[in-house]
Amino acid sequence: MTPYLDQIVAIILTFFILPTPIRLVVTGMNDLFLMAPEQEVVDQIKKISDDILQKHSFGEQISLVTYDIMRMGRRFWISIYVTPKKDIISISKWSSIQLEIELALMKEFNDVYVELLPEIE
Repeated sequence: MTPYLDQIVAIILTFFILPTPIRLVVTGMNDLFLMAPEQEVVDQIKKISDDILQKHSFGEQISLVTYDIMRMGRRFWISIYVTPKKDIISISKWSSIQLEIELALMKEFNDVYVELLPEIE
């Protein structure tokens, strides 16, 4: 049994160490193929954004909100496509809401880029 002790210890250590590099490879591949981040992160981003849109009574002026969320490295790229109910929109209000969403998301995530875009049908 003693001649095999080194090999047994090496195999046991491999099982404890191996999950970390595998997780890094999977995360890297997701970033490389521009896949969406984990579902809990997406839900958190949507909740923060929706709360701010509702706070500004913006929810009454829009009919549909669509999100495009990508993570590249440490940075989140978030595009929020909003379909307005009316033809007239206030650009300054949209800009202030976009800035507020970006600042709120920066509290949760370090590096965030947010776009609030009108979706024209």
